[in-house]
Amino acid sequence: MQKNKTQFVQWTTALHRSLFLKVTGRIIIGIASFLLFLITISGLVLIIKRQQGVRHFFAKINRDFFAQYFHVVSGRLFLIPILILALTGTYLFMVRIELLKKTNQTVEYPVKENETEELAITDFPIFKKTKLNDVVKVEFPLWKEILTNIMFSN
Repeated sequence: MQKNKTQFVQWTTALHRSLFLKVTGRIIIGIASFLLFLITISGLVLIIKRQQGVRHFFAKINRDFFAQYFHVVSGRLFLIPILILALTGTYLFMVRIELLKKTNQTVEYPVKENETEELAITDFPIFKKTKLNDVVKVEFPLWKEILTNIMFSN
């Protein structure tokens, strides 16, 4: 059973994902994420240049005036979080518009429809035959359906 989202949650989700513009908004957000990634990389290069090399990245900052000093300090502080946000936003955009293809390697198990016998968890043949070292990925179909509904609800 899926809970109905409040209107506020739906509104903020639509704003966050697509600026209320559906596909066009998603493209705008994706491009903005990519530009943020480029700005972050160029900022990193400028900090390295200003500090005269990677080895001096965390060295004392030359104080020219307060605004510039504050900008360099906050840039070093927020570099990694902003880089993570920019990369994940760009990646999700590229997956969404299918520039990157996700590989689905799912295993189909035959289902016997007439079988009504209930088994204990320890009696399932798959749990007896499969070793934990052989397990690569575990998927929960219900979660996949829920996430699909959430992602494509707009």
